Amino acid sequence: MAKKVIDTNDAYSTNVRGAMSDINDNFTELYDQGTTNVAVLDEANAFTSTGVNSFAGDVGIGTNTPIGGLHVANDGDGIWVSDINEGVTSSDSSYFKQSGDTAYLVNKNSGSLRLGTNNFNNMFTIDSTGKVGIGTTTPNEELEISAVAPTIRFTDSNDVTFSPSYGYIQYNVGGFILAGADTVRMYTNGFEKMRIDVNGNMGVGENNPSAKLDVDGSFKASGSTTFGAEVTMTPQTATGDGTTTIDWSLGNFFHLQMGGQAETVTFTNPSEAGIFKLKVTQPSDGAAAGLMNANLPTTIKWLNGDKLNYTRGDSTVDMVDLYFDGTDWYGEAKKNFTVHVPA
Repeated sequence: MAKKVIDTNDAYSTNVRGAMSDINDNFTELYDQGTTNVAVLDEANAFTSTGVNSFAGDVGIGTNTPIGGLHVANDGDGIWVSDINEGVTSSDSSYFKQSGDTAYLVNKNSGSLRLGTNNFNNMFTIDSTGKVGIGTTTPNEELEISAVAPTIRFTDSNDVTFSPSYGYIQYNVGGFILAGADTVRMYTNGFEKMRIDVNGNMGVGENNPSAKLDVDGSFKASGSTTFGAEVTMTPQTATGDGTTTIDWSLGNFFHLQMGGQAETVTFTNPSEAGIFKLKVTQPSDGAAAGLMNANLPTTIKWLNGDKLNYTRGDSTVDMVDLYFDGTDWYGEAKKNFTVHVPA
């Protein structure tokens, strides 16, 4: 048979008025002024109004089946913690609660929320504006990591190809390190734009770079540029069909193989000034009568006013050196490139 003990001198709460234990003292229940169960202890323990109270078993508040050392079950009010020196209202306190399937740990005060371990209480901070600091209590941006050579590591748990199967970003002595086991790739707008492969080759618009810098498309170099080794460029090519448009923003070299008729050639200007070269090759068959004119834009300003007059003959080659100053085109014709035959 259970017994009820009334403590009329309770110094802790005007709500908790008594205790009840079973005849074997296997558990103790605390009640409010009515009959509502507010706490259950799974073993009999002394409850005194002064000093320290300790309980050897699990404690349940709002449940008579606690699943751990302290189990609080309510309608989402949670557990509140206050610093009595700061105040005990809700705006002065912090709380932990479970609401549905979502858990909350909230500082209702205007200060920060901090987590620690290994006797350090400032290892992780969320300040009052929502900025997160790791290793710092005063983050300056949405996320700030403060450490000696701070590093963020990314591990692919599904990677069975590369070892190690991780990459990282590190800030060290004023510079960034971006590392991966295979290639390092950069994307914008959902598409790869640049990569560095395992050989140290960089591709811009090129997924399989074959040189230290492999660019698929045009590139711009301002100021002084020094090339200490071979520089190769793939020319644009076209076979004449009556009308050809040369887009000089796609490259500085163009080879026009004449067809069986005269050609009207138009230019699409590049975005910057530059030097360009046009190669014109006549048809190889005699039916072309040995000469087909490529009519270049009439706005080109020729050296000494001498525009290109094409060389007559099968497979003959003429060249045009062009310069674009950002507004106007300037040209110099170089005719009839042939193999030198010694006298």
